[in-house]
Amino acid sequence: MTKSFNIFLFKNKTATSVLNLLIYILIISFSFETEARGASSALYSSERITAQLITAENGVNLKTRTISAALIISLNDGWKTYWKSPGEVGYPPTIDWSDSENILNAKFYWPTPKRFSAFGIENYGYLNEVTFPISILQKKMDKSFTIEAEISLLVCEELCVPENFHLSLNLPKGEELDKVSQNRILSAFSTLPLDGENEDFTLSESYIDKVKNELVVKITSQKPIKSINVFPDAGPETAFGPPIEEFNNDRKVAIITLPILTTEMVKNELRLTISNGILASDFKPTLSSVRPIFEEGPKSQTQNLLVLIIFGALGGIILNIMPCVLPVLFLKVNYVLKSQKIDSRSFRLSFLTTSLGTVFFMWMLFIIITAVKAAGGQVGWGIQFQSPIFLSFIILVLIFFSLNLLGFLKIILPQNVNTRVSNLSLKTGLIGD
Repeated sequence: MTKSFNIFLFKNKTATSVLNLLIYILIISFSFETEARGASSALYSSERITAQLITAENGVNLKTRTISAALIISLNDGWKTYWKSPGEVGYPPTIDWSDSENILNAKFYWPTPKRFSAFGIENYGYLNEVTFPISILQKKMDKSFTIEAEISLLVCEELCVPENFHLSLNLPKGEELDKVSQNRILSAFSTLPLDGENEDFTLSESYIDKVKNELVVKITSQKPIKSINVFPDAGPETAFGPPIEEFNNDRKVAIITLPILTTEMVKNELRLTISNGILASDFKPTLSSVRPIFEEGPKSQTQNLLVLIIFGALGGIILNIMPCVLPVLFLKVNYVLKSQKIDSRSFRLSFLTTSLGTVFFMWMLFIIITAVKAAGGQVGWGIQFQSPIFLSFIILVLIFFSLNLLGFLKIILPQNVNTRVSNLSLKTGLIGD
């Protein structure tokens, strides 16, 4: 075999030159010291996300007790996860470091989030990929340590799914940096909001209206505001609704009003992260005693009465063709068609009375919810579906309902209740409508 190889090299000078060049490059590459690589955990992967812990160092530095690390979360298309204050529903990522060795403290940093609003529910979080920088402080220098992280986060698309997983990595003694990991972590730090005002805008005033249950924020900008987002954080028990934005004539002053959906605001420290899409800053506001106003009249209001009426009507039309409502409308039409002697006036009055009954019920519901909130209760639309107790109760109700429909279980109301319900359903005239 050696003989035939030598003959091939001898007869084919081009092949011999290429082979010699490859051997030379290989020798040169081995003569240089290979670039240091930072430590990294094994990759966690699910149908929705991938996650990994990385460090800028490939070992414990003898000159410092601080290690630069990051948690990288990559989300599949359409999935999102949450900021430290998630909004109306959801919960933020949490990490338990208790099983780690030689770690005194680990500080977790939050990049500036984005706003998600769907079906009237307001959320703050991240899409696609997010890198959370982490500063880890060692207990003892000149000693290797192990990072053991139990991570829990919620990811949502049309449904929300909790992700719970474990990531670990080990750092032996060493002092070299991985430039790739270091640059990635430095880039993640650049996505963090600044502390206090920046060159573009500042927070002028903050006010809590305890009567209307609103947070009002006034922002002053050096140039006209194209877009502005306020992300409030007042603890896990406090949620805020969609913002109402107002601007002055030159759009250099904005007043943002955020409905407070809970009553825990005054009991917790308030922080505001404000972003104009280019720069973001974190503020610890001092609340003013009066509601902020413009020195001149506002130019526009993004949610005026006409817009609310149009979207309310559009929502009503969409709701009427949903499977949960459309059959009820058919029942009403069928009832009218079966009525024999009915004139056009009575026909219209019948439908008008039914509509007024629906509106009356919604106003009564509104009054009850407002009274509960005024009395200090916590009421929010959709929040109950994040409660395991409520979900368990609803699941049991649906199971019993399904068994009843399938004939496996018969749920019979008391006779007097059945009689009253039957009499109500058979009522005619406007009361029946």
